[in-house]
Amino acid sequence: MDDAQRVMIDAEHVIVGAGCAGLSLAVRLGMRTPRERGRVLLIDPRQELGGDRTWCMFRGAPHPFERAITHRWDRWRVIAGGRVIERSVPGRPYEHVDSTRFFEEAIARIDASEGVRLERGVSASAIVDEGERVRIETDRGTLRARIAWDARGGGPDERPREDDVRWVQHFVGWVVRTERAIFEPGIATLMDFSVSQARGPHFVYVLPYAANEALVEDTYFGDVPLAVAEYERGLREWLDAHHAGAVEIVRRERGQLPMSTAQVAPRRDARVVPIGLRAGSAKPSSGYAFAFIQRHVEAIAARVDRGDTVPPEVSVRSPITTFYDRVFLAYLRRNPTRAPEVFGSLFARTSPERIVRFLSEEGGVTDHLAVMNAVPRLGVMAEIARSRALWLGR
Repeated sequence: MDDAQRVMIDAEHVIVGAGCAGLSLAVRLGMRTPRERGRVLLIDPRQELGGDRTWCMFRGAPHPFERAITHRWDRWRVIAGGRVIERSVPGRPYEHVDSTRFFEEAIARIDASEGVRLERGVSASAIVDEGERVRIETDRGTLRARIAWDARGGGPDERPREDDVRWVQHFVGWVVRTERAIFEPGIATLMDFSVSQARGPHFVYVLPYAANEALVEDTYFGDVPLAVAEYERGLREWLDAHHAGAVEIVRRERGQLPMSTAQVAPRRDARVVPIGLRAGSAKPSSGYAFAFIQRHVEAIAARVDRGDTVPPEVSVRSPITTFYDRVFLAYLRRNPTRAPEVFGSLFARTSPERIVRFLSEEGGVTDHLAVMNAVPRLGVMAEIARSRALWLGR
């Protein structure tokens, strides 16, 4: 690169947004041998970067944030329709990534890297592809880069069709310490449907840290989030029903995860690349995102390391997994009161290995067919026919 070209850009890569995806990509790029120092710039409007949530997934491929994993559960269960279904898969525990530790680990790695710089308190208002470079307008002036990675959160640009499901998984959670020891530290409760279903699919999610300490989340699938007081009423009712006694709320969290089966639109600009939730990283049927973000940014960093000057599209997931998510969610949307029955049947009739592969998007056609076979067949076949017609018409 000659001197004239050097003046034209502030960094080879500007990552806009220091959330899970932005930090994960910055760490990956910093792990590669930098061709030049300071060629990756990460910006975020916040002065303080910290955790306010948890991420969970089944054990999969190693990632750079292993030290942020604070808990593992070898067993997990679903409570539905009066049944308690307990499962486990050797070597595939359910893992909890503490976001505070994730941020600490990521920032420490970035600070130690010669090739990456983090600038806090910088807010981007526009990202414009100018052909040979990208212009990023910020409240501190204009930045120019070869590639901009857009990690500002929110959902992806989509091309919705008539029968797409565009739900949200919405929840409020408390980390609680209870007077009585009501939790089982060795088992995570992924779904407890023994709560009212009057407002659509509704369950309680429980990650026990000790016999009297856990993260408890009141969770819904649906179109419109509720007032915070409604979730908190649900949490108190669940804790009272389990005879928790006095409850100390250690920490609160809330969230909304997209559950959209709409096709992610091809990116409009060659040099502006969405990552994270903007790239559709949340799995529609579960809301899981952390493992998919790690997989996505690893693939992106490998392309960059090979010297791709304009990164090609790197899919977050395959069309077949999106197709089956569409079928599953479309059936639930048409039959919301059957959610406890459907999930209970899914976990009771499908091998735990297949369930883990399905949720982790590691399985093949036979795994997806086994999952579909676990829910009411006539309804699913109708949804497959509708989805196939729409899929072929795209």
